[in-house]
Amino acid sequence: YTWIDASPMQGNNFYRIKAVGNALVKFSEVIEVKTKVLAPGFTIYPNPVVNKTIQIRSSQVAEGNYNISIFYNNGTALLRTNRWLNGHSQAFEISLPSQTAAGQYYLRITDAAGNSSHVPVMVK
Repeated sequence: YTWIDASPMQGNNFYRIKAVGNALVKFSEVIEVKTKVLAPGFTIYPNPVVNKTIQIRSSQVAEGNYNISIFYNNGTALLRTNRWLNGHSQAFEISLPSQTAAGQYYLRITDAAGNSSHVPVMVK
């Protein structure tokens, strides 16, 4: 079962599944998903990253092209991509290469003016 929360709250979010069938109701184990604010206007989730997919949500950022990079701890780029953001709230995903090993990486977002911010991300 997969589901994406398109509007997670900043910080810790808790989820569980309610399964209903044959007059029985069961609840899954509660899981915690932490979101991190990357820079004003950006949130990444989940962290740690699962299924090699990072969700990024932008809110009230300037319209324009943004460079998104993922780096190994030694500073070598794992992935570089661009994304046009429309200046409104939007959510998108970044898929990591299939060979990406579990561990700590750094995500950096840079706007057209060269302003950037970064945040550590853990990959499970």
